[in-house]
Amino acid sequence: MVSGDGPLWKIAMVGDEALAAALEALVGEEATSFSRFEASHNPAMPAKTWRIEALLVDQPDRAALAAALADMLGVAPAALPRIAVERLADVDWLALNRAQFPPVLAGRFFVHGSHFEGRPPAGKIALKLNAGPAFGSGTHETTKGCLIAIDELVAERPPRNALDLGCGSGILALAIAAAAGIDVIATDIDPVAAATTRENAEANGLRDRIKAMAGAGVAVEEMGRNAPYDLIVANILAEPLIELAPEIAGLLAPDGRLVLSGLLTVQEPQVLAAYRAAGLTPGRTIVLGEWSTLVLGRGV
Repeated sequence: MVSGDGPLWKIAMVGDEALAAALEALVGEEATSFSRFEASHNPAMPAKTWRIEALLVDQPDRAALAAALADMLGVAPAALPRIAVERLADVDWLALNRAQFPPVLAGRFFVHGSHFEGRPPAGKIALKLNAGPAFGSGTHETTKGCLIAIDELVAERPPRNALDLGCGSGILALAIAAAAGIDVIATDIDPVAAATTRENAEANGLRDRIKAMAGAGVAVEEMGRNAPYDLIVANILAEPLIELAPEIAGLLAPDGRLVLSGLLTVQEPQVLAAYRAAGLTPGRTIVLGEWSTLVLGRGV
């Protein structure tokens, strides 16, 4: 976890709504700030044009970003608008992060940064996250959708064991452990995310409830040993969700529920098709802005 003052890197692009949504999906959880401004006021234009900006602590890889954006949008990298990457002057990015991370209410969960000095609302489950670089603060629609789904599912039928696949900050694992009082396996491809999850578990008195580890996809030995799971949450991107559909479905208990997020609403059909093919049935859908959170199971 990075701390203290330091330089920020700015990504700037000008494009349509689809480009703005794709860039946010790729860097939104890692960015300390993400914003879009209307760049065109021409009423004759078929769609709005946006200036899109994201601030990150780590220097972005322009080529890798272009390749990922092109893949998500289904175009050649050369067809993308210019990607401007700029190193900003040293700033107190922690102060900026605090300003960008207000408390969030999602179902019974009240998510706040470690800088929060107020009193959580009565009757809410308070989750405290370190106000460092955001790996999932609850402010993004994908994370908030998952929290709402978790709240509803735990209230309906508390799970006995759970998996947070692509845990980021660990916010979803924390939510499940706190609401259901159970142990949760949390994995992420990024070792920093796994370490951050352990830090946040410690800060919330859930150190003994959450096992966080790094590993690619579902290839984590302990993940398989603890299967099948009554509840699995996977807040990643549409492409890996589709690719991993058979493996994720195979980890789910016969009466288990699966929560998927990180996908644009327009990507729902492809994701649902992959999980139907893996034997799962769609249940409820939570739509927040341009993002969908899907709940599936066997005969939901």
